[in-house]
This record gives sequence, structure tokens and C-alpha cells, in this order.
Amino acid sequence: MASQSKCFLDLPLEVIRIVLGYVDFTTACNLRMISHEMSDFVALGSLSEKFQKRTVKLLKQDLELFVKITSNGRLVRFADQLTIAGIMFDEDHGQADDSNEITRLLSQAFSNIARTRSFQPRQTLSLTVQCLKWNEADKKYIYPALVVPPYFSYVVRDWESIWQCAGETARIIAVATRQSKLHFDELDIYGSISRMAVSNSRLKLMLPYLQDHRLKKLSLTLSADETDLSRRCTPIAESLSRLLIVSKQLNDLTLRWFKVHRGSLPERELQDRQFFDAVAKLKLPLLTSLSLRGLMTSENALQTFLSNHKQLDKLTLEHVSLTQGSFRAIFYIIEEDLTLDGLYLNDLFESALLQFDYDGEPHFPTTNKQRPTWMRMDANDQRQAIDYNVMKGRALGSVQHRRWWRRNRQLYGPADSPW
Repeated sequence: MASQSKCFLDLPLEVIRIVLGYVDFTTACNLRMISHEMSDFVALGSLSEKFQKRTVKLLKQDLELFVKITSNGRLVRFADQLTIAGIMFDEDHGQADDSNEITRLLSQAFSNIARTRSFQPRQTLSLTVQCLKWNEADKKYIYPALVVPPYFSYVVRDWESIWQCAGETARIIAVATRQSKLHFDELDIYGSISRMAVSNSRLKLMLPYLQDHRLKKLSLTLSADETDLSRRCTPIAESLSRLLIVSKQLNDLTLRWFKVHRGSLPERELQDRQFFDAVAKLKLPLLTSLSLRGLMTSENALQTFLSNHKQLDKLTLEHVSLTQGSFRAIFYIIEEDLTLDGLYLNDLFESALLQFDYDGEPHFPTTNKQRPTWMRMDANDQRQAIDYNVMKGRALGSVQHRRWWRRNRQLYGPADSPW
């Protein structure tokens, strides 16, 4: 008697899942066409896991596939973390697709998701915005920030194209979300990646689209306009305040400032960088986590905001400079009025960099007593006074100082500085 032939689907379920785990997203979609049984395996297994954390590039081919996939309601219900990546083009790598067509396709895909989510409104949906650039050596798309020059003195000259891509990507997504009426619970616009930001003029244009979201988590990197800094437009503090006022459900807020140019700041950019002085007067009743990075503000502004938000349980202050006052009164509020599960202080400036009386390794060696410019405490640490001194002396030339300097430039600018 001839033995019956076996097929892939006769393997144990665990083995099938392991094998499908090595298949990329496009191949997994093609596998669904083999049979109804294979379609169910892929849709409920490998494909659902890949769709759960999906990165979509703003290319016509990618978006057409994304539209097709989101038309399947069974897959959409697994989606909870979407990443939309704008693409930087240059003379050596093609031409950008028509922005109107890109916006139409993205809006259609978002509409498909919105239609399915209307039946499961409690599911959290987060969106991350980033930009990618083609790397010819590796034959793949990478973050522009990873295109590190081989020599320290080399100046990255394409920051304008990075800026343009970042702004246009944010605009397309804002328009698509408004047209599709898709609401995101969590929004990350360049908050977690370096060398990208939303300029003042872009934020003003995006504001009508962003105000429709019922945001619970917002991570946003802001900057002044890269050109025509002297032109009259709505201050960035006013635009951001309008967004936060309608975000009554917000419980996690991250704000980072990215400096545009080297040297002394133009008057308008200096005013915009101090936007938190106006935002500090707002009250966000559900806010429990706050991260401020790269800002210039005052003692009074920080005092006001922290005093109005004693419900905070996580606080991060990094690369924050005070234009007036000192951090002592701010640290007193943190010690006496806040009950924090997590606190991180790093690279704070008064007249100079602060050094903490804390048992930790400094970022780099200096000519004076070696003390860290950072400190971290969590719920398990015994509460202690936050003691500090203004740094005296200077940093010694070292690999550690160069790495610290480069990290700060990539996260906080200026955009046209050596990397």
C-alpha cells in the first residue's frame, strides 16, 4: 500500500509557527494565496505578529500593499503599533512619489483601520513617525543618524534634506489621519530618534489635524524654522499650548527641543526654545510621566508646572538650561511634594554644567573633582537630598568626552554642526 504524501501543514503547529517566523511580511502575504488553510495559519500566526508592530515606508508600492492588507479586518484587529517612515531621496536613488498620491493611499489604509477599530474602541493604537534613507553599501533603508562620517571633523551637509523629509512626512500623516478620522492613543513624532524635529511652521499647519486625537501619550521633538527665522508667525508656545489644552486624557508627555544653527541663537529661535515658560501654566489632570529634554526655561516655570502636577510618578530632566534662577528650589519640590517611582537628571545647566553628589561614573574626565553630571533614582532607592555643585574646571580631551559631545549634538543640535 502506497504511503500517503505529507505536506507542510501536516507538521506540528509549533514547528509551523517557528518556520513562518522567519518569513518576511511580503512573503507571508503571498503564502496566504496557497489555500484557505494556509491563509488561516498565516493570518492568525506569523502575519498577525508582524502586523502588530508594522513599519510602513511612504513609497507607493509599500502603501498599495498596506491598503490591501488593511482591508482584511481580521489582521487589522492585531495592529497596535504602527511606524510610518518618510523616505529621503537624492540624485543617486530615484525620485520621490507624488505626495498627493502618497497621502491618498495612506488615508485609505488609515480609513480601513478606523473602520475595524470602531468595533473595538478600547484597543490602544500607537503611531511612531520617522525618516529613512537608502544605504547603497548595505542595500537597505537606515536612519540618517546612522550615516556616521569616518572622520570627526567631517560636516554632515545634508541636514536640510533631513529637515525637509521630516516636515513633509509629518504633514502627510497629519492630513491622512484627519481625512480617515483615525484616532491614535499614542503619538511619537521624532521623539525617540535623533536629528529630526517638527518646525514651528509645520506644527502650526498640523495643529488642526492633531487636535482631533484623544491622546494618552505624546512624544514630540520641536525646532524653530530652519529659514526665515525673523518672519512673523504664531509662536511655537501658542501652537503647543492649543494642542495640550484639548489633550485632557494625556498621561505621558515627552518634549524635546532641537537647535537649528550654531553660535548665538537668533532672537526668534531663542524665544521659541523657551516655549515651556508659557506651557508651564497649563494643567493636565491625568499626567503621570513627564520628560523634558533640550529646553531652555526658568526656575519659576518649572516650579509652577511641578507644583500643578503633584501626581507625577516619573520625571526626566535632560540637557535643560535655566535662563533665570537655580535648580535648588526645583529639587526641593521634587523631594518634598512629589512621590516619584522614577527620577532621571542628566546634563543640567545653570551658569555651567551641574555635578551631583551621587555615586555614579561621570560621562567624561575633568580637571576638577570627578563627579557625575547625572543621577537616577527609582522606587526601590532610599529617598535622598539632591545635592549638587556647578562644575568648575573643564573637560579633558578624551574618547568619553567626544562620545558625549556627539550624542548631545545628534539629540539636541545644532543641525549644521560637525557630527
